[in-house]
Amino acid sequence: MFLTRFLRRYFLQVSLPTWVLEVAEQNPDVLFTDREGRRNSEYLSFGVDHLPLFQGRTPLQIYRDFMRSFRETFSSELGSTIVEVIVGMGPAGELRYPSYPQGIDTTTPNDWKRRGWEIMY
Repeated sequence: MFLTRFLRRYFLQVSLPTWVLEVAEQNPDVLFTDREGRRNSEYLSFGVDHLPLFQGRTPLQIYRDFMRSFRETFSSELGSTIVEVIVGMGPAGELRYPSYPQGIDTTTPNDWKRRGWEIMY
């Protein structure tokens, strides 16, 4: 936990790609939203996984194609030069639920529960 906080604070500023943020700017409901109406621009909502938001393609189709392209591009190195691939499950490569966004104080007990609410399609 210390290392994650250290890296996030001093080294990593990972965001969604610009082309994803442009879609979110036009339709902010694609982002996770807490009860106070704060949007978390680090994640797309789970509710949009199967919506064709990106030139007719869904987020899951884009992710699948990215992983397939990686495998095809580096097939000759997989197993020799590349012996392990670690796929991050959130911003800064960490598994962190969107109710714990970067930059918002979540040290209050049970605060994460309050932020776990979101608008679903």
